[in-house]
Amino acid sequence: MRLPTLLALLLGLSSPPAAPLHVQAYRAHLLSIEALLLRNERGAAAQEARALLGQTVDWGTVELPTDGYVLGRIANPKQEGVVAPLRALLSALPSVPPGVGAPPPINRRALDALAEAQAESPESGALGGPRVKKLPFSEELARAVKGALHWVKERLRDLWRWLRKWLFPAAPAEQDKPASMLVNVVLVGAGIVLLTILLAALLSIRKRSAPLATVALAPAPDVDADPLSRTANEWVQRAQALAAAGRHREAIRAWYHALLVSCYRAGLLHHQTGWTNWEYVGSLAADVPWRGRFVELTGRFDLEWYGRAESSPEALDVFSLEAGAILGEVKGASA
Repeated sequence: MRLPTLLALLLGLSSPPAAPLHVQAYRAHLLSIEALLLRNERGAAAQEARALLGQTVDWGTVELPTDGYVLGRIANPKQEGVVAPLRALLSALPSVPPGVGAPPPINRRALDALAEAQAESPESGALGGPRVKKLPFSEELARAVKGALHWVKERLRDLWRWLRKWLFPAAPAEQDKPASMLVNVVLVGAGIVLLTILLAALLSIRKRSAPLATVALAPAPDVDADPLSRTANEWVQRAQALAAAGRHREAIRAWYHALLVSCYRAGLLHHQTGWTNWEYVGSLAADVPWRGRFVELTGRFDLEWYGRAESSPEALDVFSLEAGAILGEVKGASA
């Protein structure tokens, strides 16, 4: 060891790097942690896990860091569900006693299974936590019917016991057998009635499902969404009415539609089904005097209509002034 390094060590300025752990020593530490966890000594287990974090393990041909996922969870004494990932890690390590030949190869299959389990672990951190499996509708219905029949059976038994005590206070014990037969007969009748009701409900749902689906797929048309549904003057009136009602965002759309329809009528733009506003901007002739203002107005419209849930009165005032000015120029040029 060089003299400067030795002096630094003596003065406590640095410490030599820890030697890599043999794979069997690593396994022994993990087994010790598992024993501490099983004895519910979480503080000691956390302390030993923290000591392993950051160390490396000698696998014979390569040095790899210790498993930070498993050890990091154990290092937190309040973390639940840490035994299962620890055991999965142990199963991935070789089990040959220390000192017997070279370290055996890594169990890649087990390590891959551990990585997959870590990736699929729920957010709470409990590896292999319970996962609810959705049952088919027929099985859910069968379970519901079975539970309902059991409930009816128990209530009928209670009712029979109460009636027997009230009607036959001194009845012998042998009457239990006729009572059981009566309960079974009533139970069968109740089951038939219940199944009939369920079947009728299912048939009713199936008959109503098709019309409901048709209605859901055919929403009411939005007249204000079609620029050709009104003339330019009607769009201006619509915009003013929407503004008076406080619907500023819809009023901005009405002003923009008024401008589009006015350009259609003047021959400056041609309506194309499926075109976007920016495709109309691109088709506008470059020598139109107000083209730059129309580009800016289109950007404002996209911001208010597609980027906001509501528009402010100030945004409507600015938009309506600019749209009205361009409308005046379009009408003046086409007059």
